[in-house]
Amino acid sequence: MAKIFSSIQQALKNFFVNPFWRTWSVLVLFFLALVINGILWYIYATRIKQNPNPIIFASGVIVLNAILANYLWNREKMAGIFLLIIMLTIEIFILAFVRYLIVF
Repeated sequence: MAKIFSSIQQALKNFFVNPFWRTWSVLVLFFLALVINGILWYIYATRIKQNPNPIIFASGVIVLNAILANYLWNREKMAGIFLLIIMLTIEIFILAFVRYLIVF
């Protein structure tokens, strides 16, 4: 049991203590995606209140692409940046088309 906890602790340490999080481009892309995601959740909470699937999908894309980009960062930096740009693009598209989810 101690070996399992130590391996989980090591994996979390490798995830957070990584040069990936010290790069300005990564921090800016991640911050913009989180801001847009916050706006999406605010729109859902105040106006839509019916179908949270696109907003849940956008949140899942942020988490999945952050994990994959962090994993790929030491091997292939451009792939990590590409995943973060895809994450931001999906957020922008969902924000642009959220007006079709609002039912009056």
